[in-house]
Amino acid sequence: MFRTQMRQKKKMLECAIHALTCACICEYDALMTNIDLTLRRIRAFAESNGWKKSRLAREAGLCDTVLRHFDKDRWNPTAQTLRTLEAIIPPDFSFDEMSMRNGRMKS
Repeated sequence: MFRTQMRQKKKMLECAIHALTCACICEYDALMTNIDLTLRRIRAFAESNGWKKSRLAREAGLCDTVLRHFDKDRWNPTAQTLRTLEAIIPPDFSFDEMSMRNGRMKS
């Protein structure tokens, strides 16, 4: 009887761990989708204004080096950098994601 109870508890714990893992993965995927969308929005705004990285940095009050990999997939800005860049984009700015070339800005 004791072994049966232990097996049941072990099975319940395994199910709970699996459920939490799946929830974390879904949450991470949603977060990454939002970050990717934010990066595309920032790039689209700069491109729609004809701004290069240096102009975007100047308009946002950032150092040029903060945006040195802006046009690359490996660019990994801080949350504060994203907030600063988002702050210069008008709230009503919208972009057609399909018309952007892979979400990258012209160099």
